[in-house]
Amino acid sequence: MKRFISVFIVFSILSSVSAQPYAKGKVKVVNSFPDYKVKVVSSSPDLKVQAVNHPPARDGEWQFVESFEDFSIQFVNSFEDFSIQFVDAFPGLPGVQSSTRQADNSNAVAEIHDGAGNVRSSGIRDWKNPVPDLSVKEVNGRYYFSVPRYKDRWFPTKARVQIVDSLADLRVEETYSTYANLKIIRCNSVPSKEMNWQFVDFAPDFTIQYVSWKEGNADIRVFYYPFFLERPNNLEIMTREKMYFVPQ
Repeated sequence: MKRFISVFIVFSILSSVSAQPYAKGKVKVVNSFPDYKVKVVSSSPDLKVQAVNHPPARDGEWQFVESFEDFSIQFVNSFEDFSIQFVDAFPGLPGVQSSTRQADNSNAVAEIHDGAGNVRSSGIRDWKNPVPDLSVKEVNGRYYFSVPRYKDRWFPTKARVQIVDSLADLRVEETYSTYANLKIIRCNSVPSKEMNWQFVDFAPDFTIQYVSWKEGNADIRVFYYPFFLERPNNLEIMTREKMYFVPQ
């Protein structure tokens, strides 16, 4: 009887949280008068959130928009209504995705560690949402990538970039999903770290043209790291078969 009561209480709590209107939806970030105040944490969140660029279909999926939102949020450091942790997969309520994880075990990421015990790369098997094809090389601690459209041209990940309307070196699809080739931090000065881009009007390392997913001709998908998140210790370069973690 006690066990039944305990199970019922836990189920009731999880069901209550899952039923909250903020569990999934289109989200607008504001600086004042939000529907909810949200704190971003790195562990033990109330909700695990995956940013997506399609209408959210399950708990934990948030699509960030500028208008026609389901609810608005303000990021705070204290006195939050609830906490979230941004994740690349398995969004939703912590502790209730075990069956999903087992079902999707074929997509598990196998970590590879270097001699110092740091995660350097990961093998991705049976990737369901493949990113555009990409080749990556490391030369003297710097990272370069190449796309199928060019056979021998390598682009630096630490770069000055110019946006153009046509005849660009790279066709870029900007995405809010974490399924991106490059996770980039934008900077206002000459880049000093890998995965940093400075947008300029002249003398770029390469030019980019933004295209939509509907066109289907992007060379790479780029995720610009949100300003409201603490900058990570490393950023990802993702190919169809391997993921590199580039130290910051």
